[in-house]
Amino acid sequence: MRLFVGAASVVAGAGLVAVWMLGGSGGAEVGSGNGGPRAVAACARLLATPHLDAAARSRIAASMALSKQAAGNPEAALADFSLAVSLDPRNAAALTNRAVAHTIAQRFDLAVADYSQAMQLEPFNAHVLASRALVMAKLDRIDEALADLDRALSLDPKLSGALVERALIHAMRKNWEAARADAAAAIALSPMDVNRYKIRASINSRSGDANAALADLEKAVELAPGDVESVFNLALMQEHLGRIEDAIASYGRALAIQPALGQAYIKRGMA
Repeated sequence: MRLFVGAASVVAGAGLVAVWMLGGSGGAEVGSGNGGPRAVAACARLLATPHLDAAARSRIAASMALSKQAAGNPEAALADFSLAVSLDPRNAAALTNRAVAHTIAQRFDLAVADYSQAMQLEPFNAHVLASRALVMAKLDRIDEALADLDRALSLDPKLSGALVERALIHAMRKNWEAARADAAAAIALSPMDVNRYKIRASINSRSGDANAALADLEKAVELAPGDVESVFNLALMQEHLGRIEDAIASYGRALAIQPALGQAYIKRGMA
């Protein structure tokens, strides 16, 4: 059976779940902007300092871009990332952050170009490879996305988000054994992350292993009892396996969390 469509559902091509987004030169500058007009003004004053070289100006422009991005001004941030890159084309962190900005703006081709340029500067950066894979998947360039994920994980086998994304691609292609292996590895790295169990439950459900899916959903509900998607999917699986009383109780729990969930009323009434 297929579970209720939600964050953990595996869908084709451009709809692959974007579980994470990492960028930057090993994380050196990503997220360092603290937002707000004061931060932007301070960066602007530093840019006006006459003795700074181009590389230093590039770093300041990138920091200003991060502040604007944090303040909810993505187009201004994108312009400052572009300024940072023009000042220092070897600023891999600026390129990566501009790629993230392009991704947010759904300019996926431009994002791929920036990630590729960053990879030329830092060919062993697993985070950048995995981030590019996400964008490749959105462009339905699945073979290239898979190749990036394979290389990223060869560089850093503990890159949990990359394991999840590769599991989703394997599941989309009905390569169930590989999908389950990657999902299990991701869970081993983040055993308290409810989304990992939801994703593996979806994989197990689609591949016909209802009992394994049930176990994953039970764990998801244990970790996040207020997550209506997990509770509703648990009810669906319980009903599928003939555990009607348990299913009715779980539908009731889902309705207690989200009273407007019409599907739960329908399913409970039909159980």
